[in-house]
Amino acid sequence: MLLLTGVNHRTVPLSIREKIKFDEESLERFLPVVRTYKGIEEVVILCTCNRVEIYAGAEQINLAISSIKEFMEDNYHGSAKLDPFLYTLKGKEVISHLFRVSAGLDSQVPGENQILGQVKKAYRLALEANTTDGLLKLLFHRSISVGKKVREKTGISCGRVSVGSIGVELAKKTLKNLKDKTILILGAGKISELVAVTLSKEGVKTIIVSNRTYEKARYLAQTLKGMAIKFDKLEEGLKEADIVISSTSAPHYIIKRSMIRKIMDKRDKPLLFIDLALPRDIEPTVTDLERVTLYNMEDLDLVIKESMLERTKEAKKAEAIVEKEVEEFIEKMKKNGWNKITSLWVKEQT
Repeated sequence: MLLLTGVNHRTVPLSIREKIKFDEESLERFLPVVRTYKGIEEVVILCTCNRVEIYAGAEQINLAISSIKEFMEDNYHGSAKLDPFLYTLKGKEVISHLFRVSAGLDSQVPGENQILGQVKKAYRLALEANTTDGLLKLLFHRSISVGKKVREKTGISCGRVSVGSIGVELAKKTLKNLKDKTILILGAGKISELVAVTLSKEGVKTIIVSNRTYEKARYLAQTLKGMAIKFDKLEEGLKEADIVISSTSAPHYIIKRSMIRKIMDKRDKPLLFIDLALPRDIEPTVTDLERVTLYNMEDLDLVIKESMLERTKEAKKAEAIVEKEVEEFIEKMKKNGWNKITSLWVKEQT
C-alpha cells in the first residue's frame, strides 16, 4: 500500500516549514528509525526548502499514517501542533503527486530543475539505508524517468526557473544593474553554487564566498574567480557587500539585526539581503533598519508571477505527460502482480 504524509509551500507558511527540516546526515540516521515505526514497511523522505514529504509502503494504512504523523510531530520544533498542516495521500494519488513533483509541476518555480536532483537524492539515501525494496523503489525509479521526459518533451524548464536564478532576477529588479556590485554568498551548497554561477554571468564586480567549512568556500570562490573569507570574518564581508545571498543549513539566524545595525551606522550605501535558506538565515527585523532590504523564499513569488504565462502553457503539456505516465505505471504494476484494493496497492500473494 502506498501513502504519503507531508507539508509543502502550498499548504503551510515559511514560518512553519522552517521548523521541520532534515539535512542529509539526519536523514541517514532517521530513515532506518522511521522504518521501525508500527505499520511501515518501506520509507523514503523527500526534504527540500519547500517541502518535507514522507513516502511509505504499508500493510496497515491507518497505523502507518499515525506513525508518520508521530515522527513528524516529534521532529517539529514549533510551538503549535503540526498535525493540522499535514496532508496525506494514498494509492494512485501518491503516484500522481510524485510524478508531478519530479516534473517540477508542484514546485514554487514551475519547471525548476533542482527538484529532480532532490528526488534522486532522496531515493539514493533510502537505497543506501535499505529502507525501500518494493513498490516505493519502483515508484521512485519511474518518477525520475518521468521528470527527465517532461523536461525533454516540453519547454517547462526554459528560462530562469531555479530558486537561485529567481533570487538573482529579484536582485536585478531591485538594484537595476549588478555590474558594479559586490556580492557576498553565504553557504557553499548547491543553491549557493547556482546563484553564484548566475551572478558571474551578470558581470558583477566582486564575488565573496563565506562558509563554515572554509575549504568549500575557497573552492567555490576559485571556480568563480572570486575570493573566500572565513566565517568568523563575516562582518568584514558584510561591510563590503552590496548584496548578500544566503543559503546555509544553519539551524538559527546567522545574521542578526544588532550586527547589521553596527555595519549600517558606518556606511551610506544600501544593503540588499536575499535569504534562500530554510530555516531562515537572516533575522527578519533587519528590515527595521534604514537602507536595508530583505527578501526571503515567499517574496520570490513577485518575480515568478511575471514569467508564469509561457510556462503555464508548457505545464499543460507536462500535465498530460504525467497523466499518461501514471496510467502506464499502474498498468505495469498490474502485469507484475500488484492488485488495486480500495484505491491502494498491494502485492498479490503467490
